[in-house]
Amino acid sequence: MTVGLASNLHGSIEVFGGNAYARARRKIAALVTAVNAPEMMVVQTCAGFSQFYRGLPEGTTISVEVSLGHHVVCLWLRVRLESELADMLAAATIYFSPHVEFGSTAELAHLSLEKKFSISSPPDLDRINRILDARTGEELRSDISKAQQRIDQSQSLIDSYQKELSIAAIIQRELLPSLTDLTPNDCLDAFGFVVPSKEVAGDFYDIIDLSNLDTLLVVGDVSGKGLPSALMMSTCLTLIRAYSEFINVPSIIASKVNDRLVAQNETCMFTTLLIVYLDGGGDELVYCNAGHNPAFLVRESGDIELLDEVHGPAVGFMEGVAYIESRLPFRRGDRLFLYTDGVSEAFNERGELFGYQRIRDFLSARGLAKEPSRQFLDGFFQQLNGFIGAEPAHDDITLLTAYKAPSHLFPIRTQGQSFHHKLANNAAGLEAAKLAVRQFCKETGTLDLVEPKLQIILDEMITNVINHGVAPVGETVEIDLVLVAKNGRLNVQLIDNTQAFDPFSVAEPDLEVDLDDRAIGGLGIYLVRQLTDLFHYERVSGRNVVVLEVMMAPVHDTPSD
Repeated sequence: MTVGLASNLHGSIEVFGGNAYARARRKIAALVTAVNAPEMMVVQTCAGFSQFYRGLPEGTTISVEVSLGHHVVCLWLRVRLESELADMLAAATIYFSPHVEFGSTAELAHLSLEKKFSISSPPDLDRINRILDARTGEELRSDISKAQQRIDQSQSLIDSYQKELSIAAIIQRELLPSLTDLTPNDCLDAFGFVVPSKEVAGDFYDIIDLSNLDTLLVVGDVSGKGLPSALMMSTCLTLIRAYSEFINVPSIIASKVNDRLVAQNETCMFTTLLIVYLDGGGDELVYCNAGHNPAFLVRESGDIELLDEVHGPAVGFMEGVAYIESRLPFRRGDRLFLYTDGVSEAFNERGELFGYQRIRDFLSARGLAKEPSRQFLDGFFQQLNGFIGAEPAHDDITLLTAYKAPSHLFPIRTQGQSFHHKLANNAAGLEAAKLAVRQFCKETGTLDLVEPKLQIILDEMITNVINHGVAPVGETVEIDLVLVAKNGRLNVQLIDNTQAFDPFSVAEPDLEVDLDDRAIGGLGIYLVRQLTDLFHYERVSGRNVVVLEVMMAPVHDTPSD
């Protein structure tokens, strides 16, 4: 009930079937009595109201207005009906003065019934208000039913929204690298993941396998939260992948992504971005930081470097930005650690920030451990969770690490076709190994592509071990040959238990000198270097480990029509 002017009071009555009219009639009787109308007027008003009420469709709402004047009270009953029904009820009305007004269309009309009373004393306004506010049992049940319907509709909308968010979250997860993509080649062990603070995330990462063992690492953080950020995340990630098909320069990729986002950024969102290019054939990384958190580089020696140079603003912020980049050595045993601000700015129940120092402390404690990257990040995430405790997550958390180490430190990937052969320490053992390798090349479809190279490489490397290798006292010489064919690459591992010797430490021969004047040795290893795309030696647990890699066409690759 609302009070308009001091002399106008308002309420409503809903129309229901059955005996509901009796309770509605009692409400009208109480109302007319409260305005101090004569008893006969009360009887006439209730009779006219009952006839009017039972002629209305169920669900109709009757607007009730009590207008108070000097010694006069006017009761108004108003409804909106189909024109034909309004005319019929107006003609049949008793004890009320009907008024019909047609709306903007002839199909609908407003029907008003007026009843005037002469009174001798002013009525109690509070009592009238209470009567107008009172709800009948049917009205209360209707209110509950309508409220329940609104709750059900709201819940249905929430369920639909949650379902859409769940689908969006699944699509977003599928955009990120799968487990089989996380280790792009046998020389780099990489792993990453995103933990959204809500159903969908604005953070993202990628590990893009380029040609010639090169790799592109990407971490990004879109401004804002929810679906808009998730959509921007997918756009940004798609652009980076598209440009990396033909560009491997981080600064150029950042510039192109920025220009594209600015041109289509009506929501004024921006994305911090860190792009790192890892040179698989050399010992260098190149990075471009577009307003992102600094990465950490843990050297094999345990020294920690902060990659804190910023080469431009976040992408999508302003057009025409010419991003630059920085270069650093990235050698065997080095680990790169990237993250988003959901890590450094995470806080616990006491309001303490996790901060950069805790990241550095963890890297100092675990950085030298030659453990798989997944295990490394699991350890970090466990420590981060322990710090946060029961405090709810306030931002997405993204972690990415890459460790440059020989593949023998980690399990051989089962996705590729693999071969393991133990050699006898003699010429017959070498010949048996070469025959087994030839069969492996047949099975992998690489017989014409790499088998000739491989025979020369094995002949040189294994012969050196057979002729010059000496096993520890009480042991016999053991030689293991492992081959893995995967994604157009053939990875070769030679492992033996003889005295420590790095074949690649031998000086390259001077090919400008005449053969008669040239120093003996080094020519075979020089030839191996020329025939392989990657070569590396390490002494691990009392064994010599030589890792070689030869590029080849993709296994069983057939041209499309």
